[in-house]
Amino acid sequence: MRINNLLVLTFRVVASKIFFGLLKKRNELKFAKYSAPLLLESKWSAFYFLVKKVNSNRFIPL
Repeated sequence: MRINNLLVLTFRVVASKIFFGLLKKRNELKFAKYSAPLLLESKWSAFYFLVKKVNSNRFIPL
């Protein structure tokens, strides 16, 4: 059980880092001036959705 939770946690961290890295690069190219608050907003809502989707029975904020 503990190993499974660690695997899920590791997967979430890696997936979010890759996803938001790509999102940030794309936003920097398009809207360098306006991207910071929008990126932060979308980052947390998408991360929360990812956490809820992967681990629906319990939410572990990082």
